[in-house]
Amino acid sequence: MSYDLFFRSRPSERPINAVTFREYFGNRRHYQINEGSQVWYSNEDTGVYFVFDLSEPGEDPEAPVIDVTFNLNFYRPHIFGLEAEPEVANFIATFNPIIFDGQTNGMSEGPYSREGFLSGWNTGNRFGYSAVGGQQGAETPCLLPSAEIERAWRWNL
Repeated sequence: MSYDLFFRSRPSERPINAVTFREYFGNRRHYQINEGSQVWYSNEDTGVYFVFDLSEPGEDPEAPVIDVTFNLNFYRPHIFGLEAEPEVANFIATFNPIIFDGQTNGMSEGPYSREGFLSGWNTGNRFGYSAVGGQQGAETPCLLPSAEIERAWRWNL
């Protein structure tokens, strides 16, 4: 289970393609460009990670064109969303793509907002915790209060 956003280039804006994708992420802190079309964000100081994935050109002309997918796994502390949000916002500010957010309480087809991103992330993440915790035989996770987790994250960030 994950929080997924889909981005498509606007005809009148900077295109999202292999060249601009690698150029953009190549100079950003905490990103690793993998073989092919993925970039992984991984911050060793905070433990937060997520991925942007550049789509391959589709063979089906009827399929919607999705240039980039953003993926952030659920069942993670809420601070994953707090750290990912400025990264997503910067990507959107650079490319001004069309946004598709299918999450409950998310942004739908835009416009992008910090509040919409965090609402969709937090709603899905709460569901992720309830789904994993509701499995038969599942151990109860050890959890710290959210404020304490966020205080430690801000220190490490």
